Amino acid sequence: MSGKRKQYTQEVKDSAVKLVTEQGYQLSEASRNLGVNISVLRRWKRATETGGRSCVTALTNEDL
Repeated sequence: MSGKRKQYTQEVKDSAVKLVTEQGYQLSEASRNLGVNISVLRRWKRATETGGRSCVTALTNEDL
């Protein structure tokens, strides 16, 4: 089962996060409605809360 990952624009990510942070949707509800895995939406939310840095880029080589 090899396939390409879906790539979302920053605008789509921001809109999805705003559903949760500003409109009061639960992560599970927003992810289900948008067709995005909940872990992906959670990662976008966390990146937004930390100033746009994703979890991976915040790690140092020692952490890996």
